[in-house]
Amino acid sequence: GKWNIHPWDKGCYSIELKKSIIQTGIVHPPFLLSHPDKNFEVVSGHKRLHIAEKYLKSDKIGCFILPENLPEKSILDLLLTDQSSTPLSLAEKARFIQIASEYMTKEEIIENFSKRLEIRERNSVVDEMLGLLAMDVDIVKEIHCGRLQFKMIGELLRLKNPGDRLALVSLFKELSLGGGKQKKLFSLIRDLAYRNRTSVSEFLEGDEIQQILNHKDMNPPQKAQHLGNLLQEKLTPTYLDSENKFVIFAKELGLPENFSLGHSQAFETDEITAICSHQKSSR
Repeated sequence: GKWNIHPWDKGCYSIELKKSIIQTGIVHPPFLLSHPDKNFEVVSGHKRLHIAEKYLKSDKIGCFILPENLPEKSILDLLLTDQSSTPLSLAEKARFIQIASEYMTKEEIIENFSKRLEIRERNSVVDEMLGLLAMDVDIVKEIHCGRLQFKMIGELLRLKNPGDRLALVSLFKELSLGGGKQKKLFSLIRDLAYRNRTSVSEFLEGDEIQQILNHKDMNPPQKAQHLGNLLQEKLTPTYLDSENKFVIFAKELGLPENFSLGHSQAFETDEITAICSHQKSSR
């Protein structure tokens, strides 16, 4: 339906929601919009209705019926209020903006909903959110699950080839990478693919990379470590040697445990950063 805030999850629902409805029924009735032909359109509660129809014995489900002449702004208010009982994912926020953009200008969306959606009060955010939903549905699902952060999404959108985006996200998922590791691996792969004048997806099909990804005796973290080392060595052949020497150098200084040293990216400069972490005193 045009009001569905998570269409990529059609037919999917959490075990907790299923158990709750089976045990106590629908506590928060869905919203239906009435039409002149006496039919109804689901505004909010697709999952609740699906579970109730499948598992509850009753053939009647209590719903809130919205009048057919209700202004779209009011429908959007109700939709957001109903769905915000649990925090919206980034993808759901984007989908709400997509729905609202059918009836409002960017300025009106920002004015009416930016605070409730917890997004920046800039018109450009609307375009960024709509761009997010333009990606492959498998990527949208990863965003919905929280496995892709907003900064990483921006980097992906800069890749012109949709196949490259999907290949990277599939890799992140396969290796169970967090935000920081995603960004590091993304930069290495992008730069090497550009250097080799090939697409990201074609670069990832290379024999050396595939040997690591298909290794039977390595778990995902080990594969990620080996892949990162391989890519770093290819991009900057002296990096690993410099990294090892830096670690030895830092140890030889005999710094307190709450001090650590950092170096510039890929040792591009001789700059060294000292980091002090405050230790809690015990009593």
